[in-house]
Amino acid sequence: LGVNAGTVTGCAASTAVMAESDHDVQKVGGLVGRNEGTVVLSFATGAVTGTAVWRVWAIGGLVGHSTGPVTECYATGAVTGDAGGDVENAGGLIGYSMGPVSQCYATGAVTGRAYDDVWETGGLIGYSTGPVFECYATGAVTGTAGFSVFETGGLVGSNEGGDLTRCSATGAVRATAEEGVYETGGLIGSHTSGTLRQCYASGQVTATAYGVDSSGGLAGSNFEGWVEECSATGPVVMTGADYVSRAGGLVGVNDEGMLSQCYATGAVTATAGDEVASPGGLVGYNWNGWIEQCYAAGAVVGSTGGNLWGLGGLVGAGDGGDVSDSYWDTDTSGQADSAGGEGLTTAEMKQQASFAGWDFTSTWGLAANASYPYLRWSPPPFGLSVTVSGPAGSVT
Repeated sequence: LGVNAGTVTGCAASTAVMAESDHDVQKVGGLVGRNEGTVVLSFATGAVTGTAVWRVWAIGGLVGHSTGPVTECYATGAVTGDAGGDVENAGGLIGYSMGPVSQCYATGAVTGRAYDDVWETGGLIGYSTGPVFECYATGAVTGTAGFSVFETGGLVGSNEGGDLTRCSATGAVRATAEEGVYETGGLIGSHTSGTLRQCYASGQVTATAYGVDSSGGLAGSNFEGWVEECSATGPVVMTGADYVSRAGGLVGVNDEGMLSQCYATGAVTATAGDEVASPGGLVGYNWNGWIEQCYAAGAVVGSTGGNLWGLGGLVGAGDGGDVSDSYWDTDTSGQADSAGGEGLTTAEMKQQASFAGWDFTSTWGLAANASYPYLRWSPPPFGLSVTVSGPAGSVT
């Protein structure tokens, strides 16, 4: 369908969709190009490709541009935007979304490739302003540009004002450019004003350019947003020919936002020719933000031939804000200092008594001497072995 203004229910598309233009390509989807109505219980499995001399905008595995609800849908085809100018809003399910998206998923790889800039690329949604509920993406997300790459995320490239609840991304996220890479995250590239609740990301985040700013295992940036009961376990790798700034295991930069009851366990590695600034196990740079009841356990490494500053086991550097009841593992991080929080040994990090005031009844769990704290809403980070014995022998 080119345009849907009604209801699409129980529909499917399996053929590849290709749109080419010597100028712009806009609003291309595997099932619907522009959705002004409702899409429910539908799917698309074909690859979606947009190629233009100037710009590719709003391209998605199921829907290109959507202002209405999309519910219980999925897309499995690869999504590729390729332009001589810019590529904007490429998503595994929806390119540009202003409506609610619930109980959907995408598994295809998403690629934005441009001679100039790539903006807002996501494993599920490129750009989103509406609520996203119980959705996930597993495909790799890649942005490659001759100049700069902005807002690349495993689930959503850029989220402005929408709430994400119980969502996840497991694919690798990679942004590469000649000049700059900005706001790259395992779940979301940039998160503004909305709430992330009970979400996680596990894919590696890699950002490479002349200058790289704001990369995180969960979100590249959190501006005035609330992040609650979320986690990131994938490594964050930032490499700049000149500089690298604000690398975090969970969030690259927390700008007047709130991080509550979250953790990061992936390693953070920042390498640059001239300057490495503020890599942190949980947050790279905390700008007038709040961090409470959080922890980090990944290695934090900075390497440069020039200026190296602001390395922290929990927070790299900060200006204002507050960090309370939060901790980092001094053994695994390799860092004795942090711009906030308290350092604990690995042994102490695996004892409930070390986390005074934390709720280990309904929010957190911990296997004494065996695990770090984990969030009860998600599967515990360890297995359980049970052996049953009887007259004929034992079964494990």
